[in-house]
Amino acid sequence: GRGRRPDVGTPEAGRARGRVLAALATLLLLASTAALWRSSRPPEPLPPPSEIAKTPAGLRAVLEAEMAIRLGRTGRLESLIHAAALDAPAESAAQRLLSDERFLFACARLQQAEAARTKTPAEPAGAPGAAVEPDPANRFAEQGLSLLRESGPVARPAGLSLEAYLSPVDLAVVPYVVFRPKAPAPAAGRPLAVVLHSYWPDLAADDFFYPIPGLLDVLEAEGWMGLWPYGRTNTDFVGPGERDVLDATARVFATDKVDPSRVALMGYSMGGSGAWTIAARRPSAFAGVFVLAGRTDFYAWRGVDEKEVPRWKRLLIDLDFAREEAANFLALPVRAVYGSLDTVIPPSQGRALCDSIRALGGSAEFSVVPGGTHWTLGVPATMDPAFPAWLRRLARPRAPPAFSHRFLTPSEGESYGVAAEGVERFGEPARILGSRAPGGILSLELENVSRLRVFPGALGGARGRIRIGGRETELSVPPEGALVSPRGELLPEGDPAAAEKRPGLSGPFRDVLSGPFVLVYGTRGTEGETRKNREMAEREAKMWRAYAKADAPVRSDAEASSGILAARSAICFGTPQTHALLAGLSARLPVLFTPDGVSVGRRTFRWADGVGLRMCIPHPGHPGRYLAICAGAPWGEHLPENHKWDLLPDLIVYGPEKNEDGTNRARLAGFFDASWRLDEKALEADPEPPPPTAPPGP
Repeated sequence: GRGRRPDVGTPEAGRARGRVLAALATLLLLASTAALWRSSRPPEPLPPPSEIAKTPAGLRAVLEAEMAIRLGRTGRLESLIHAAALDAPAESAAQRLLSDERFLFACARLQQAEAARTKTPAEPAGAPGAAVEPDPANRFAEQGLSLLRESGPVARPAGLSLEAYLSPVDLAVVPYVVFRPKAPAPAAGRPLAVVLHSYWPDLAADDFFYPIPGLLDVLEAEGWMGLWPYGRTNTDFVGPGERDVLDATARVFATDKVDPSRVALMGYSMGGSGAWTIAARRPSAFAGVFVLAGRTDFYAWRGVDEKEVPRWKRLLIDLDFAREEAANFLALPVRAVYGSLDTVIPPSQGRALCDSIRALGGSAEFSVVPGGTHWTLGVPATMDPAFPAWLRRLARPRAPPAFSHRFLTPSEGESYGVAAEGVERFGEPARILGSRAPGGILSLELENVSRLRVFPGALGGARGRIRIGGRETELSVPPEGALVSPRGELLPEGDPAAAEKRPGLSGPFRDVLSGPFVLVYGTRGTEGETRKNREMAEREAKMWRAYAKADAPVRSDAEASSGILAARSAICFGTPQTHALLAGLSARLPVLFTPDGVSVGRRTFRWADGVGLRMCIPHPGHPGRYLAICAGAPWGEHLPENHKWDLLPDLIVYGPEKNEDGTNRARLAGFFDASWRLDEKALEADPEPPPPTAPPGP
């Protein structure tokens, strides 16, 4: 529960003041202890901490001291981790610590402790002297300290385990929960359920694990592992949230013996929506999808007329919803459960998509719990005998007889061993249709695909026959795949610096935040311009903290070394006139900056009119990385903290006015073409708001 603030002058306030004084004394002692550790440079592992360190503040001091020893500097733990990852020499002691599981798992316990501290009452409820539950914040801290006291590999016993990894995106320590059944793993590995959590307003590291009622019992009985990713809190499991699901799953594959043909994706509410979307984008990664009350249709759910939404916003919305992707489930079994009385996400959100999947020949079991509300679906769904029977049947086919994959960007164009490396017309759907003849020949039909990569898995080995566009070819495929044209011709590997939208570099702006990035503010201008650029970067970092519950790495243009820029996409705050990195690239940018504003094609916009710009392009100097530019007025002041970047395309110039959906009104917005070229005809402006209605006369 959440505690109330003590009233000034009460005995409770006196006790609070006493606790503050004790905490200050503790921190002074911890600071001197940390200084002693830094001067003595103890060998690994860290000596057992004293009893006084069994608090969140104590655990933080121990972790900061350990990192400070390796890095040779002091500071907050998050900034020390950023410095170790970005600035320390490769293979240094500080960088090695970032791959130490004990250190990372202890950092995850610190996150739990600090999150729990904000939710713990100042005084336990109940009569004086009554037995009370130990402070969960201190309990989490003690668990973290226990990890540091021990040595050797981290134990992974049966049951639940909190684990963590260092995210390449923002260098945050990201937690996840793993369940391991008691039964020994089969020779092929254990099946794995990846379970996505629901939305909760103040969800944080201490309470993101909330299993669907009854699910743990089913997993134990059936011998399945379970994985609960953090999802970077309330991200709808898109963008950085989806990246976290994939990274946490990869970690479990690295630490446990998992059967890759028996991975099921599950989710409830927000997690159910994420399960629909991730499965539609990556159908060949899973053996089945289990959804409880997940959204599929934004327009029906929000009561929005699709025709009234600008084209560029429709594409961004469609990226996050599975409404149009029924064909992608042709070889992927679905089980969807909704409640008849659910007014948050009604059954119609799942029924239409399941009907479409079945009409195409796919397997989609759809059921409605009579009298079920949004909050009462777990037990009826997991205790249904048909659910474990469905789990037992799941096995992803290595080579399905037929599959279909519809996608909107090359970043989501991989399925069953083939992957689109580019599209012919960006902004239009692309499709890959596959079927296998009795002789084993893979036949493919491509729509709006410019280049296709074929991996050995598609052919059942390193050699095989493929038919594309009526042309039959025998391919010898290396592990990294072979590149072919829509006519079936073998193509040479492309230039990685070529300007073409391809996987991992196809936009929109939010895609920059799904890979490694750094916020870089310009210092080339006047003192006032530098201050404004720095404040813009700090505002973005604050938005990221509220969104992903982590600090974003921030550097000035003078501090952003070529090594950092080669490893991370740069989100630059400023213009070529005020930012050193942009000054050297101004001739290679698709828009023209002037001291007074920016020109996009034939249209010019003045900063004095309150406009701002956001844009992402491939970095001209660092292949495989983005260059993003933020200039002028701030973006998204009226958007909720978990949807700040959802509706940003490749390029937008916006004003201070607010649309009904909370976005800034676009003066001009849209996407670059398939070769990252500016096409003015593809850019749109938001409609002018209607004039105010005059009040009726007397």
